[in-house]
Amino acid sequence: MKLRERTFHLPFGLLRFLYVRTTKSLLLWLDEQGPTSRREIEEAWMGTIGNEKELAVMLTLLTRYGTVTEKDNKLHITARGKEFLKYLGLRKHI
Repeated sequence: MKLRERTFHLPFGLLRFLYVRTTKSLLLWLDEQGPTSRREIEEAWMGTIGNEKELAVMLTLLTRYGTVTEKDNKLHITARGKEFLKYLGLRKHI
């Protein structure tokens, strides 16, 4: 399943409420891991999330709102994603 190409840039204040804690944790994890395949994400996160559909929704949200992008079958955090983590106080450097 390929993530949708269309993105929406909501203000960070809205994303703070839209992204649940687990979604924010996944975004931080992607920042720390670097480019990661869907399979690697599933292996690492299924114990935490426990539901493939929920994980797919989280990845779709991260992509749709411009905090993650997919290139060459790898998910990458975007500069916007890094800035959002900084906004949340979860990342100190950009």
